[in-house]
Amino acid sequence: MRISTWCCIFVSLCAATLLLTGCGSGSQQSIGPPQISSAVYAGAPLMIPDSAGRLTKRAARVSWISSDAITEALLYVTDANDGIVFVYSYPQGTLVGESCCWKEPYGACTNKRGHVWVVDDEASRIVEFAHGLETTRRLKDPGEYPVGCSVDPTTGDLAVTNYETLSGGQGSVSVYTKAKGTPKIYSDPSISRGWFCSYDSSGNLFVDGDQSGSSGFQLAELPHGSSTLTNISLNQTITVPGGVQWNGKYLAIADENGPGNGVIYQFTISGSAGTEVSATTLDSSQNIHQFWIDRAGNRVVAPSASLGTVGFWKFPAGGKPTKTLSGLNIPEGVAVSPGRK
Repeated sequence: MRISTWCCIFVSLCAATLLLTGCGSGSQQSIGPPQISSAVYAGAPLMIPDSAGRLTKRAARVSWISSDAITEALLYVTDANDGIVFVYSYPQGTLVGESCCWKEPYGACTNKRGHVWVVDDEASRIVEFAHGLETTRRLKDPGEYPVGCSVDPTTGDLAVTNYETLSGGQGSVSVYTKAKGTPKIYSDPSISRGWFCSYDSSGNLFVDGDQSGSSGFQLAELPHGSSTLTNISLNQTITVPGGVQWNGKYLAIADENGPGNGVIYQFTISGSAGTEVSATTLDSSQNIHQFWIDRAGNRVVAPSASLGTVGFWKFPAGGKPTKTLSGLNIPEGVAVSPGRK
């Protein structure tokens, strides 16, 4: 639902490449016999255009994970168009698993245990993986198109941003107490469509989205214990809402295009005002959605939806990527889970 026209054009132009590289990763490596996980989803076979532009079925796919993967840190990458969640070793970037067959996987987030939540936009659901691809929980987000997510480190609550309702109504935020049950819905009349969110270390939730009545950007905060979203004004213009992440000290927000490349701004937040601290330009990036800043704060991993790549950059230095995972279709979100020893 959130895949825009430019993405569809990109897919058509790259059809020949996809036919050669396969579903979602042109750099798949030999890692031994795949181990089938419990995270296999029922779904229609994936469709791709052939050389004449006709849609053809791909070979049947199953979810799998390397048996060695559970001992190492893992990078999860959602590919919205292919309906696949790819799993790479982190920071090496070797493909070690895949989860299929999603309708439209979008945002991703982690909790204190290293479990990963993946938002399935078109299916109105959110799925939790233990480290690896063992499914531990599924939640429904009835009547919504969910996009992004974040877990409250103080309570374990799960927040999910909704782009809009299935009927085209206003975007909102669904909050699941202890990441269970039926969510409580919060909305802000200043946000017409929700995009991404992040809790800070005190349990305050920050949400970005499209500003109502315009094509502009809007940031809002749901303070810990409050039931009302409060708008926040920034001293830096953000053109197109991208990912949001609290990195332990600052609130990082992506302008998915920025001045030619994606830019991640860091802000201090005081009351209803945000003040820019830094701006990180990510060369060779476009259409950044849910990025991930590592715990040490010296590396950012970000998907470029229109380029079919995921890049690694020094943070907050930015500049040229130090590593690029290519051959993806439309990557939208990334999250990292630490390894189990």
